[in-house]
Amino acid sequence: VWTDSDWAGCKTSRKSTDCVLCMFGGSVVYASSKTQAFVAQSSGEAEMAGIHRGGLVGVFCQNFLQEVGLLGTFPIELRTDSSAGIAMCRRKGPGRVRHLSVKQLFIQELVGSKRVVLVKWPGEQNLADIGTKVLDRKRTDFLLGRMHIVRAMPAPSSC
Repeated sequence: VWTDSDWAGCKTSRKSTDCVLCMFGGSVVYASSKTQAFVAQSSGEAEMAGIHRGGLVGVFCQNFLQEVGLLGTFPIELRTDSSAGIAMCRRKGPGRVRHLSVKQLFIQELVGSKRVVLVKWPGEQNLADIGTKVLDRKRTDFLLGRMHIVRAMPAPSSC
């Protein structure tokens, strides 16, 4: 599972957008970009919310793949480029970020139980970057290529 977030990316509401991509066997099985329901007070909080959603998606995909017999039992690898988000997810309780909601703290339980393993991934290789901001064509094509997605028809050269 790949996650990324853009802190306060909406110029009007100042809400963040996060992207979650779940891959299995080299194929994208789930992809979603979503504006967060609250205004994050830090980039770490926005990233933690994206990691939380990624953890939930990962658990869903893992349960589904186990039910249909395609997956054994092993931890969900959740990749993010956020050191702050990883630190917030690895601790117990809100720490100095007292306004975190109980639902956001669920990811701490998943990480503590080792069902989800957080992996620090370089930002330039984070596939979820594709769903959080406008990217130039070269970057978009690079990320799509890493997801094994090819354009059916070349984009106009004016893009």
